[in-house]
Amino acid sequence: MSRKPRDRESPNRKQQIRVFEDRQLYLVVGFVQGLSLFFVSEFDWLAQRPFLRYPLTVIASVWPVLFLMTYRTGSVLRGACWVSAFVALLALLAAYIGWQATPVEKILTGSLVTIFIASALVAGFVALLHLQATIWRMDRKYDLVFTLSWRNFLTLGLSWALTVVVWLLLDVWGRLFSVIGIEYFTELFEQEWFRLPVLATVFAFGLSSFLPATSLLDRISSLLERMMWMLLPLTVLITTLFLLSIVFTGLQSFLETERGISLLMTLNLMALFFLNATYQTGEKNPYSRGVHRLVSGGLLLLPVVSALALWGVAARVMQHGWMLGRCWAAFVLGLAAIFSSAYAYAIVRRREAWPGQLSTVNKPMSWVLLIALLLTCTPLLDFRAFATQSQFARIESGQLALEDISFSSNGRFNWWDARSHLARPAYLRMQALAASIEDSDPGRASRLRVFIGDEERPSVWTEKQRQRIVMRPEPFEIPEGLAKAVMRRSGGMPDVLFRVDLGGDERMEYVSVYRESGSLSLSAFCWEFFANAWRFCGQATLPSDSHEAFFEEIARADFEAVTPNQAYKNLRVGDQVLFFH
Repeated sequence: MSRKPRDRESPNRKQQIRVFEDRQLYLVVGFVQGLSLFFVSEFDWLAQRPFLRYPLTVIASVWPVLFLMTYRTGSVLRGACWVSAFVALLALLAAYIGWQATPVEKILTGSLVTIFIASALVAGFVALLHLQATIWRMDRKYDLVFTLSWRNFLTLGLSWALTVVVWLLLDVWGRLFSVIGIEYFTELFEQEWFRLPVLATVFAFGLSSFLPATSLLDRISSLLERMMWMLLPLTVLITTLFLLSIVFTGLQSFLETERGISLLMTLNLMALFFLNATYQTGEKNPYSRGVHRLVSGGLLLLPVVSALALWGVAARVMQHGWMLGRCWAAFVLGLAAIFSSAYAYAIVRRREAWPGQLSTVNKPMSWVLLIALLLTCTPLLDFRAFATQSQFARIESGQLALEDISFSSNGRFNWWDARSHLARPAYLRMQALAASIEDSDPGRASRLRVFIGDEERPSVWTEKQRQRIVMRPEPFEIPEGLAKAVMRRSGGMPDVLFRVDLGGDERMEYVSVYRESGSLSLSAFCWEFFANAWRFCGQATLPSDSHEAFFEEIARADFEAVTPNQAYKNLRVGDQVLFFH
């Protein structure tokens, strides 16, 4: 009897070998990505030059992910070229964002970096769909692109979840062994040279595991789509009831705060997301005919929701000018209004068959969304520069007095929000403003320069400065080092300084109280001398409706320490109490 040819098993073995080799490639790319991120983060020279560090970080973090997500045998070179082109564009935008973060020692970058990361993530996700279609030479039918978007979302999300779980397990590993006196693992896992390559490799392993599992991803997406199917009618009902209610209640309360605008914008975005997740490609109707008609009628109201929210933003801008949050709200609502209006037009035109028009709207709008997000990272649509110009124009025109601008966050334009969110444009304008008021208001000019880091905080107060401070219970000698500690935290001189025993140990603490000019906001801090140094020991709060009464009594009313169940007593001044925490 003849032996069976072994070639019958070769296709299966070749497939296994290909999968193994592909996984090896994923792991190598992930490991190299982790090493690249480590080297970029370790160079102090780069840390001082964010216009170089940011683009290098983008290249190290984005290129490997996009390359692996678009990887397919036979199109490796084409994929690498297209991915490199898009990542080069992102790197150029990151260089501009890095320039906005200079000078490094004077710019707060938290908001700057967070917004760029969020914009790059959304833009990258949209670009990934177009890159995959181009690299794989895929038919750009809407149903294929829609399915691919869900698979990409779940693959990236599950890979990220796997990475987080591994990181948590490493943390438990280190802590567990440290309990029995073995600190080696804790110290090892805290090292960036170990952690970054390991976690990047885990993420790449997740991509290699989840990308081929298309049937699993499709089942998960079906479950999520089913959930959206249940939520869309509820969202439409809430929208309808709200619009009916404001017919009777009016819009005055809605326009008084930005909270209502944010909630309405959230509702609009949720409705748009649920709509697309439920009707999907528009090939079939997910609801019964009656429910479909009711939902369609409710969706006709979405342009009204967008218009109301935009009107609210416009009203706030007319009152207080543009700020970074309002710029982004207008941007998001503008895009939502285009989507909503396009869907409403499709409903009016095609009646019950309107879901078939989803592809007509979404395919071109994906390009609009991608280009718009990329433009926000360029000088052409720099919301930080735009908001800075708006607020300083109000100052120059006299609409906003310098005395009304607080150095702490109070819901209106203030120096703290400007420095925290507007980066380099605000720094340059604040620097120029301090120079322009040097002769007319040297005290405010000095405080501005101290606030933005152009001038060292004074370690002592001059005699003239001390005379401007109201000291309670009577003028006293300010201890050495207290002025430096107070100025380091607040950036300015207190209006009132209390000397009182709040700790109940017969040692005196000092309470610095600030009244922000032009407003009734209050800041109060407790200081104590401990271990040969002054340290912050608490911040006081006071109900906002009590600020005016407090400031009327602060210089003359009797005061005493009130004993609470805490380390430091509260301070009663007249009928008002500063609650320290």
